[in-house]
Amino acid sequence: MLFAKESATWIEIGTLQSLRERWPDFWHLADVPGVRYRKYCFDYAKDDPFEYPNFAKDSIVAPQITSRGLERLDSDLEHLADETSESPERLAYFPSTAATQTNQNTSPSPTQRNRHPNDPYTCPFTFRPPHMKSATSEDTARGFKGKLAVSRNAVLLPGNVDTGLRRQVYCPETHRILYHDMDIADLAPAEDFDVTNLDLAKKTGTYVFGGFVRVHFGHFLVECLGPLWTLDAVEEPIDGVLFMPYHANPNETLRNIRLLDDHSGRWLKALGVDEKIEIIRQPTQVDKLVLGENGLGLSERFRGSSWFQDFARSRNAHYRKAKPPKANTSIYVTRTKLSGRKGGILGETALENTFRNAGYQIFAPEKHSLEDQLATYASAKRIVAVEGSALHLPPFVIDNDCRIAVLSRRSGLDKIASEFGEQYSGFVGVDLDIIDTAKDHWVPAGQPRTNLESYAVVDFDETYDQLIALGYLPETVRRSIPSPLDVTTQIREIAKARKQHPTVLNWDKDAPETVSQSD
Repeated sequence: MLFAKESATWIEIGTLQSLRERWPDFWHLADVPGVRYRKYCFDYAKDDPFEYPNFAKDSIVAPQITSRGLERLDSDLEHLADETSESPERLAYFPSTAATQTNQNTSPSPTQRNRHPNDPYTCPFTFRPPHMKSATSEDTARGFKGKLAVSRNAVLLPGNVDTGLRRQVYCPETHRILYHDMDIADLAPAEDFDVTNLDLAKKTGTYVFGGFVRVHFGHFLVECLGPLWTLDAVEEPIDGVLFMPYHANPNETLRNIRLLDDHSGRWLKALGVDEKIEIIRQPTQVDKLVLGENGLGLSERFRGSSWFQDFARSRNAHYRKAKPPKANTSIYVTRTKLSGRKGGILGETALENTFRNAGYQIFAPEKHSLEDQLATYASAKRIVAVEGSALHLPPFVIDNDCRIAVLSRRSGLDKIASEFGEQYSGFVGVDLDIIDTAKDHWVPAGQPRTNLESYAVVDFDETYDQLIALGYLPETVRRSIPSPLDVTTQIREIAKARKQHPTVLNWDKDAPETVSQSD
């Protein structure tokens, strides 16, 4: 194989056992001359064709080729013989069980229409390194498959809102889109798709695709880290991780570029990503690119795949190991130091005072480096926090005996439970204690419902009662209650910061405490 012609085609017939035990040897050898290489997996030639062999007892078990498998192999060989001698670009892909089905997502491109329907390049693909664990039942329930893809000469397209070019990753040799809509894909491009007229930058080496990055902290944690589990799944050395901006804005200002580069670099390093990173802002072709499915995200992806959970927890395990023996284990995460444009709870300084009386550390995360935040959460046994982006970080480092209470600032307990509860349950098996004592909500003027900028008007005594009942506060704690003047002053500060007076929802308009719009 080492001395084969580049135009040669090598076919290996084996089983899952040979895929795990021997395939990496031959795949890397095939890389030297650059031959086309395919692997076909069949059942084991043994009494139980589904039982994984015991190597010490059975050695390498031969494959049992069924008649259907033989038909598939014969069809592919005939198709390969009809192809030109020049070897097409190789992908580290293997057909899934649906490989004989036609791709329903898109119609084939002109260059694909004459291909055999069972060609692996036109089918749903998946690739799993030999050492990679299988999907859990939770993975399967949420659609995670641990999909990986490897392509040479992949083209990264950051997107352009002016020209309509979509952000995606394209493989020119197979004429397929490999990353689309925030996840790994296997799609045919649009009929008029063409990158030959683009001035492509070139990157030599092997890189992992990290997805899309943005500056918003909460969305960065949830939407921009998902593909990075790939770093721990790939055994070969890599030259770095490539990202693209979340927003396809060709007129991005120098300030925004500096912010994105600086924040992303510092945050990723703090989260254990020591590999060299780069944000791609122009169409770029890469010698070899490894792509993995998005293992964390919104909606059903809040829980994270088991592969991403392992990656996030292992890369940040040193924070738990380094925690001091006498660390402050009770933390109250406050939002009072945030801008008046951010949401929260009216009179939250009273909550701070009460938790301070109970011996809690009052922690404003935005005033600390990400390393300090992770170290603080890693030492905690109890965390109480007003619902917000900061809550997405503790699951990376807390122990599974840590207790978390969330004070709601927006209506809808289901939203909090689905967004944060899934993440905590998946990462560390911790159930959140959700406390919703809001009676009214102040929202930006003209808004019909609560949102990110809402301020909740809570019943403080009821809040403390629930916290005491759940064991977060002692019964003898000295309670602090905000005065009407405290609340009125805060509302005026919010109005000044937003240059508009907030509107109240669910408020008794005849109550004497109502603050007039002229205030």
